[in-house]
Amino acid sequence: MKISRLAGCFPVLLGACAATPTALPDVVALQATTLPNAPIVQPKNHSVVQGYEHRAVTDPKPWRELNDQQTSGEG
Repeated sequence: MKISRLAGCFPVLLGACAATPTALPDVVALQATTLPNAPIVQPKNHSVVQGYEHRAVTDPKPWRELNDQQTSGEG
């Protein structure tokens, strides 16, 4: 029981001795939204079916021959 408590406290003790983390850097991109003269980029709308190509439904092809061609022959 004492070993498990010691094992549980060990990471806490190591974390207390660790160096303090450095502050996060200032991000200019987040500050750009507060600038009143910042340009506004309008989104470009695209059709959701752009590039759609109709394909007819076909029956499944035999897969055993294709499977045999792709195997290396080992195993």
